[in-house]
Amino acid sequence: FKPSWPRNKCNLLENSNWCKGFEMLARYNLSFDMQLNPHQYEAAASLLLRQQQEKKCYPPVIIINHLGTPTHSDLQSDIYWNGLRKLAKCGDHIFMKISMLHYIDPKWDESEEVILAVHKVIELFGEDQCFFASNYPVELKDGWPAKRLFPAFRNKIASKYSVATQEKLFSKNAMRAYRCASY
Repeated sequence: FKPSWPRNKCNLLENSNWCKGFEMLARYNLSFDMQLNPHQYEAAASLLLRQQQEKKCYPPVIIINHLGTPTHSDLQSDIYWNGLRKLAKCGDHIFMKISMLHYIDPKWDESEEVILAVHKVIELFGEDQCFFASNYPVELKDGWPAKRLFPAFRNKIASKYSVATQEKLFSKNAMRAYRCASY
């Protein structure tokens, strides 16, 4: 859906059949990984809040992918930040997956702006609603193997937080979001 990053072809949030299918996920206790473009955040938040108000079913867990798929210019955009604020207020069943940062900046680990944006997103959603993730093997083609990615997460972002928060960001929140049996 234009503007397109990552190249969504249509706006499913406005498709009634898609919305009905989205509601059905709760019946099967399924989570939903939501990949949005920043200009879609407000529509997504409206859908989630409308379902809550109408007492409709919605997935028990919604995971927003790739820090919300911002481009570098989105990090200075009110559309990005105001939309994220609205999504963060939709409930404690909304998680933010911190991944694909190299799409914002190929050298995100050297970009103070990207690192500060990640901290701001963690602040918005809370340390219990965010987690780091790899997008293996896609990240390999862009030079981000796990041996580079996870040390960058640890040294450039997570080192600011307590050990308990780091455990949440690196494993516990993902286990909770994906409802892993060992959590």
